[in-house]
Order: sequence, then structure tokens, then C-alpha cells
Amino acid sequence: MSFDEFESGLADLGGTSVATVREYLNRNKPNEPLFKLIREELKLKYKIGMLSNSSANWLDELFTPEDINLFDDIILSYEVRITKPDPRI
Repeated sequence: MSFDEFESGLADLGGTSVATVREYLNRNKPNEPLFKLIREELKLKYKIGMLSNSSANWLDELFTPEDINLFDDIILSYEVRITKPDPRI
């Protein structure tokens, strides 16, 4: 599912417009204090992973390339076709 299809699906489910969904989604920003903690402390000691129920293009829409590079491994539900909380993911 593409990000556009995701937005359209949310609009249909919510009985609203795609523009309204986009406005709401644009309010969601990465947790900068968490990213600072990852950069300055956690990344020095640990491998960092991301597991997310997400659609295609989601990473590019929400994160900068620098943010994405903080993660050693990224598992996105649309790629593995399994969503949380399924124990297989």
C-alpha cells in the first residue's frame, strides 16, 4: 500500500477528506528528545531498530535521511505483510 492509498483509506474510514487526513498526519513529527538520546547515548552502546506498522513511503514522509540512518535495522509491516501485535513480527 502506498502512502497515498494509506491516506485515502484513512479518509474513507474516518468519513473525512484526504486533505483533513494530511493535515492531521502533518502534525505528527518525530520525537526529537528521543532522537537526541539515540544519537548521543544509545547508538554508542546498542544496535537500534525500528518496528512499525506502516505504509510504503512512510519513512520518507516522516523522517529525514539522517534520522533513518540512526537505525541499524528497520522492519515495516507492509514489507513483511505482518502487523503488530502478531507474535511473528
